[in-house]
Amino acid sequence: MQPLSQFQSHQLEVIARVTPHAMAGHVLNTTVLAFAIAGSVPKPQLIAWCLYSYGIALALIYRRVRSRGRSPVNFLRAVRRATVYAFLLALPWSSMAVLNLGSLSQVEELILVALVVGMAASGTILLSAIPQAAFCYMSTILIPSAGKCFILLNQKSYILLGVLSLSYWWFLAALITKLKREI
Repeated sequence: MQPLSQFQSHQLEVIARVTPHAMAGHVLNTTVLAFAIAGSVPKPQLIAWCLYSYGIALALIYRRVRSRGRSPVNFLRAVRRATVYAFLLALPWSSMAVLNLGSLSQVEELILVALVVGMAASGTILLSAIPQAAFCYMSTILIPSAGKCFILLNQKSYILLGVLSLSYWWFLAALITKLKREI
């Protein structure tokens, strides 16, 4: 096992430094969505979604605090771990969109779509130092959301939302690909 290069170490440091801020945003956006759709989503589903979403964010903050000052020994293991965490962080947003698009009021759906797309974009950019994790995060959120929109083919607005989700995915994929080449 060879030691991390200075560049690899810097890549991981970038993610580590923004993790507390990103998790604070994750918790805030979870709370905003919970308040926005309370009463429209079955209470047990909303509670379970919030507990999972808060739980994964708090677990990552705890992990960050616990490992403060230590740097990973194996870069590939750190990348795999970041990718798994990205997937776990994306799951609540993806599931909320897949489970509830088409069943909420127009205002609630606008808030849901804005938060889902915003989380996908901001999380992808924050994870861009580790392209594999960024790609996993955005794909986990946007691809299932687009699929759900295309399943609701009886309404033009959902098809357009699906196209919008895919266009964001395409843009973010191009951005991550460009950054990966630069790295």
